[in-house]
Amino acid sequence: MRERGWFESAETSGRAWKSGALAPRQETHAGAGFSPTGPQGLKAIASRRRNAALKGPLFHGVARPWAILLVSLLANCAVVCAHAQVTFERLVNSAKEPQNWMTYSGDYSGKRFSGLDRINVANVHTVVAKWVYQTAATGKLETTPLVVDGILYATAQDNRAFALDARTGRPIWMYQRQVPADIRPCCGHVNRGLAILGDKVFLGTLDAHIVALDAKTGAVVWDVVAADYRIGYSFTVAPLVVKNLVVLGVSGGEYGVRGFIDAYDADTGERKWRFYTVPGPGEPGHETWEGDSWKVGGAPAWNTGTYDAATNQIFWPTGNPAPSNRGEGRAGDNFYSNSLLALNADTGKMNWYFQFTKHDEHDWDATQVPVMLEAGGKHLIAQANRNGYFYVLDRTTGKVRLWPATLYGSIKRLIEADLIEESNKRPAPADDDARRRYYRLTPLGKRVLDAECDRLQALVQSIKSKRAMVAGQG
Repeated sequence: MRERGWFESAETSGRAWKSGALAPRQETHAGAGFSPTGPQGLKAIASRRRNAALKGPLFHGVARPWAILLVSLLANCAVVCAHAQVTFERLVNSAKEPQNWMTYSGDYSGKRFSGLDRINVANVHTVVAKWVYQTAATGKLETTPLVVDGILYATAQDNRAFALDARTGRPIWMYQRQVPADIRPCCGHVNRGLAILGDKVFLGTLDAHIVALDAKTGAVVWDVVAADYRIGYSFTVAPLVVKNLVVLGVSGGEYGVRGFIDAYDADTGERKWRFYTVPGPGEPGHETWEGDSWKVGGAPAWNTGTYDAATNQIFWPTGNPAPSNRGEGRAGDNFYSNSLLALNADTGKMNWYFQFTKHDEHDWDATQVPVMLEAGGKHLIAQANRNGYFYVLDRTTGKVRLWPATLYGSIKRLIEADLIEESNKRPAPADDDARRRYYRLTPLGKRVLDAECDRLQALVQSIKSKRAMVAGQG
């Protein structure tokens, strides 16, 4: 039998948590230990505090259960009411508020770096747990919490979202959308987090809904369906808020969905644009798919992108083509799988793309968060890709800017491993063929290469022998 969570009483176990209800204070089960079979929430407060009065003139003569209830509500109100609305301007300038973490990557650059320094290499060994919050869901967490003005917003398994007092761990609210029994996400019932704008937080669900919740209460403001979960579509991504749009990409590449990136009006839930990551007939790139393979081409967009306010571009990474480990039946480069897309934030129109791995048969998703950089007067964007290369692109044009992204990256790794050496100190030529001639093997590198050549020659000879045998039998 499934163990009940702290928010479920013996009477309500098995029913979905009521959206927007205030959760009990953490202190209600911190003393004598938590029992999932006992009364919970406000019932627990009343059962442990009956027939007593608080000290002090304010509560003189007041029955203790009601006083406790009042204190609890006032405490929650103090935390929630202190919350300032999150404007788009705050998100653009979030680096100026290091005490907050207002987007999936901390800010729009994708660096996922905090400027806070009170915890550092010298004192990190002294860090101890101050509170623990249990989500009442089994399985792993992949969420990146948001922290805004002292409130922590996060997600958990099975379409759960919650808000806590970040200092004490006291629950403020919890929301859960019921998970359909026939749901089939590929990689667990996970979720990577929320987005926030104004007085709302935004959640993508496993059954391909986008839900706007009141940031103060957890109540549903709007709920729209993006796609049919029954044919493999789902959301596990943390949305990205840009201006008044909620942007998110779909999961489901393992089930042969046609990937897309959507943008929704934050106030109404109306879909403003959709960009298909697998182009259809008449769209540029459609010719890179064999036959009707584009209809089930995959290229999901299950990790959060970044945003350049100066150029109003969203940079969003995409995943593998489908099927992920077999190219038969989908001949071609398979645009725009395993790519970085630069989209106009207002319209969703593509400005440029860069495909890291063409016609992938190894499941080399390019869904790693792209990182925006400024260097030498150049506006760059970088990604450490699953294909083993680190790419640095010009984010204005999508062109490769630094050699470590191409052949030179392999050569540098070989130099560091003492397998090849530079022939002189002159700058390396720009031409690939000239680069190959520019380097010569070290003794160790020559032995490694000779061994590999011997292996390949033996393989070629074996293939030739088998072909000759088959030809002779024919």
